[in-house]
Amino acid sequence: MAQPARVIGPPAAADLHAAVSAWQDWLRDERRASAHTLAAYGRDFDHFLTFLADHLGGPAALSDLARLRVADFRAWLAHRTGTGIGRASNARALAAVRGFFRWAARRGLVDNAALAVLRTPKAPRPVPRPLQVDETEELLDVVPAFARDRWIARRDVAVLLLLYGCGLRIGEALSLRRSQAPLAGQDALVVTGKGRKQRHVPLLPVVIEAIAAYLAACPFHLPPEGPLFVG
Repeated sequence: MAQPARVIGPPAAADLHAAVSAWQDWLRDERRASAHTLAAYGRDFDHFLTFLADHLGGPAALSDLARLRVADFRAWLAHRTGTGIGRASNARALAAVRGFFRWAARRGLVDNAALAVLRTPKAPRPVPRPLQVDETEELLDVVPAFARDRWIARRDVAVLLLLYGCGLRIGEALSLRRSQAPLAGQDALVVTGKGRKQRHVPLLPVVIEAIAAYLAACPFHLPPEGPLFVG
């Protein structure tokens, strides 16, 4: 049996209370939203209704939602930002509000086109975290287990060592030609990066050994000006 809909705490007119409760029931029972999603959307909509009550000078009704302008939604997002809420959380909150408006529009409860022209806040890209030594060792141990052939395992290990041991970008590693395969005793490799700029990167013996092992196992003929890594 479905649980009763959660009662929204912030001030809102009776018709809006009923609509939000029905929307939450729909999310839970028909969309099968997780408890985490329901809780997050509930908090976001609570904040939205609390803001509207202050912004409009009283509890909002469905008719008030239909009259909201782009500037009103932007004011809500600006208020959230001003309280220290980050862009990722604001993007989720906007998704929750948009979800309610879409649900309400399909049922003829609210018709408001302002949200369609409102841009979603862009979440900042996290700075990549480099692998630790033990994580790299574990990765190199695991990779062969997922390869269907020995030569593929050796290829993948060689590429990973170029990335981790030499600092190559993935595009730089995959653009290497067969003629650029390092030889025993070689201490540097010339790679072409962004903007066609070339740079010298130091080579570790273990990287040279891994590439040699890959070449020895590779079943294909690799022409000098063809790609070093195939398949």
